[in-house]
Amino acid sequence: MFLRLFKLLLFCLAFYGAKQFCEKETDGFTVTQLAKPLPELAVLPGVPREILDQRFHYLGRGGQAFAFESEDGHYVIKFFIHQRKTVKRERDFNSYRIAGEDLKEESGLSYVHLNRTVDLRRQLTIVDKLGIAHSIDLDNKAFVLQKKADLFYPYLEQLLETGQTDRMKEALSSLVSLIGSRCEKGIFDEDAKLHRNVGFIENRAIFIDVGRFRKADVDKKHEVVTVMGPLQVWLKNKDPALVQYLQEKIDEI
Repeated sequence: MFLRLFKLLLFCLAFYGAKQFCEKETDGFTVTQLAKPLPELAVLPGVPREILDQRFHYLGRGGQAFAFESEDGHYVIKFFIHQRKTVKRERDFNSYRIAGEDLKEESGLSYVHLNRTVDLRRQLTIVDKLGIAHSIDLDNKAFVLQKKADLFYPYLEQLLETGQTDRMKEALSSLVSLIGSRCEKGIFDEDAKLHRNVGFIENRAIFIDVGRFRKADVDKKHEVVTVMGPLQVWLKNKDPALVQYLQEKIDEI
């Protein structure tokens, strides 16, 4: 009797350990966790089929989605994580809908798929963190396709290290314009953190995470000043002259 209990205990411990190991190694990714689109049928134009002919490889996990990078390195597809709470799902979907309708260029969005479709007829191959390939029916998954950008501070750090002052100024000017454009369109970002939500494509600032947008009246000057605060502190320790340049751009608003 004791031996049976001991074996059962070992089995339970091994099962639990394997479960924990798999969740850690895969970031908790399973195909069943990918959210389905809203049930209302939609017909969406401009499906970028040539982009979706590629395989997409696991990139990372955020609070709202699993991200996969295209083989050519130019695009990221984000599959929403299934949410039991309808309120949270609606908030997330609404934020991406706002970005797709009003900030498509500013966020590098190529395709936003939030409603059920029947016309894509496309199976996309994604490769998870363990190198296992999965075939995904895109008609029945909620996802967005976005241009891949360079991360915020690493990109600026590279410009500074290579002495590209003019490109640095262009990047800063683009950044101020980006935040200003969002405000002018009456969109508030509840998580306006540059280091994790903004990136650069060919020296142009874009929003890489648009999951906390909502419609609201925004004081443009106050918003830009607030958002740029941490960047100004960072620049002060790098190149004080650029702090002055950034301030001049802010003052022009």
